[in-house]
Amino acid sequence: MISTLPFWSPATISTYTSGYPKLNFPTPKPIMDQVQPEANPEPRALTPIESAEPNNLQYTDDEGVARSIYLPQGTMHTAWDHLENERWDELAKYEPYTDQGYTKEDFKKARELRERRLAEKSDVVE
Repeated sequence: MISTLPFWSPATISTYTSGYPKLNFPTPKPIMDQVQPEANPEPRALTPIESAEPNNLQYTDDEGVARSIYLPQGTMHTAWDHLENERWDELAKYEPYTDQGYTKEDFKKARELRERRLAEKSDVVE
């Protein structure tokens, strides 16, 4: 005797002639049939995303004191090198971070750096 199970999924249960249950799953629709593209999509203007280097570094020094320092643009890699090499005296020379935020000048410096790196890459390719 085969017991009937409650309906628990999109599958239905039927039996083979041998009496064992078999699951019948509905045939899935292709995704492309469900999504209709726009007839004439509007071209989107590509606008660059403004970015800047992080201006804050938090670390715990050799005495176990948690510190947060302000990083002016262009100093992140140097500060990170001091951190990796545990040069705590060099990190202590940076001013404390007091939520200085970013200025338009910070984004300008990052844009110039990005353009310079792209120019260097194009020189290498040629």
